[in-house]
Amino acid sequence: MRSVTPRRLGVMIAALGVAGCLVLLALIVTGALGAATALQLVLAFAALGLLALNLLSLRRADGKVLRLDRKVAALGERFEPASADIRGLRSDLARLTAAVDRLEKSVRQVESRTAASATSVLAALGEDRIEAMSRSSAHADLLLEIGSEIRERVAPAIYQLSSELDLGPDPEPAGLRERHG
Repeated sequence: MRSVTPRRLGVMIAALGVAGCLVLLALIVTGALGAATALQLVLAFAALGLLALNLLSLRRADGKVLRLDRKVAALGERFEPASADIRGLRSDLARLTAAVDRLEKSVRQVESRTAASATSVLAALGEDRIEAMSRSSAHADLLLEIGSEIRERVAPAIYQLSSELDLGPDPEPAGLRERHG
């Protein structure tokens, strides 16, 4: 025996309603029932039919909710590894940003030491001091610009992308959030 679906149950209720109306009409024609009594019976059966249809709609809605719950659970299981990967990317990005900060600090220290030693070497060699200092400064500025680009453009873009894909809490370090907005 096949299970009774809401659609099949609705068709059965409609068929029973039509059959009931035909029986009442036959009883009125034969004189077994009065018109007022038949009207009361029709209204009572109509109310019962509406209640049955309401029950069917609730049953259908409940079935849809159950299907959606199953889909959400399946998607949650499917995206769980991705959310772990995103957390890993965030920790890698935090380490990369810290490395860029250390590189910037190191470049500034090297720049100051290079300027001091370049001055003494240039004075000893007699080269054009301004030209050598500008090359050294341009190299240091290039390194600082690369670090700045990573910090200002790449890191926020990766954080934004990971926050759009993440399902869990944001483990972004507080220092990075203040710096990148």
